[in-house]
Amino acid sequence: MVAIINEFVNSYQTKQLTTESLLLDCIANLNGQKISKHLPDWIGHLKDLLHDEYDKDLSLTYLSKRINVHPVTISKYFTRHFKTTLGDYIRKIRIGKSLAYLSNKSIAINTIGIQSGFVDNAHYTRNFKKYTGLTPSAYRQFLFHGSDEYPKNGKR
Repeated sequence: MVAIINEFVNSYQTKQLTTESLLLDCIANLNGQKISKHLPDWIGHLKDLLHDEYDKDLSLTYLSKRINVHPVTISKYFTRHFKTTLGDYIRKIRIGKSLAYLSNKSIAINTIGIQSGFVDNAHYTRNFKKYTGLTPSAYRQFLFHGSDEYPKNGKR
């Protein structure tokens, strides 16, 4: 339940997807359903799909139809196999994809955030800092000027 509240507060785009997934997972746990240690084939397909379509506004229904697995099944197993929530996983993919864009000075940071699937620059910057410890501009500064000019906390 704490994870549901955290997702609801900290996410814009993936809020519905993650909240739905976590609620269905809670219901499965309340029913005492056992989870197998075997890694189902669809997990690999889901991972590929998330990496390929990270910049889209994904829903559990859409993912379910694409990999031909019931939404409850995805919800029940995702956190156990990936060790994170679905929304958090997608945000990490988006941040990872944005790192390559930041090495190109001709692309504006707010454009990078949107190309990476974030709603706006504030959402992108907040998540980037959460996962890397730096703002996107501090990371870019570090790339081009090295560690002597920019301290680890991203402040001058």
